[in-house]
Amino acid sequence: MFEYWLQTDLTRLPTVKTLGGHVFTADSGANKIGAEVFDDGEPVTLTGTVSANIVKPDGGTISVSGDKSGNKAWVVLPDAAYTATGHLGVYLKLTNGTEVMTLGGVEGYCYRSGAVVT
Repeated sequence: MFEYWLQTDLTRLPTVKTLGGHVFTADSGANKIGAEVFDDGEPVTLTGTVSANIVKPDGGTISVSGDKSGNKAWVVLPDAAYTATGHLGVYLKLTNGTEVMTLGGVEGYCYRSGAVVT
């Protein structure tokens, strides 16, 4: 499984990073996107629920539930994230009651399976 981790500090604005790898249309449960969360450099124990909005190359958006442990929050991309080639965005959120906090995002490209990418 390919994993990509952001580092988020609650004292700073969340960032959107470029995916440090490639995803392909035949991928299935193969990619985990997560964030390690800190408050002024110190690890935070996360409470609430983790989710992500995934903006697919075809313009559709899907929401997925995630998980957390300690100061880490993550989602595993579902099959539906890999249905089209093009720009793919994954935006992690943490929800506590009515408070929703964006932890950060990852953007990349979904290639056609079998494509040779250099």
